Amino acid sequence: MNEMQEKVKRFCIKHDLDHPVEHRLIDIMSELGEVAKDILVETDYGHRGIKDPKNLEEELGDLQYSIITLANALDIDLDFALEKVLEKYEDRIEKGGMGSG
Repeated sequence: MNEMQEKVKRFCIKHDLDHPVEHRLIDIMSELGEVAKDILVETDYGHRGIKDPKNLEEELGDLQYSIITLANALDIDLDFALEKVLEKYEDRIEKGGMGSG
């Protein structure tokens, strides 16, 4: 487990934030919705670029926290998972595309 996951794990233990996996998933969907809403508002629904990406920092942090808590609840090492995904994408690119194949 990486340092960030350990930090979140300690935080959750300290504050007694042990929730079922299903609650973690709902939290991720909620936080992702907030990121999407902020991007849509910031870009006027795609009519302009994002002027200040820092405005999304806190919402992306919330989303990251939620993803980490889900990974921790499932005992998944996110560094390892990312390495596997990058290898998968590398293989897809070498075969001609990024599609979900």
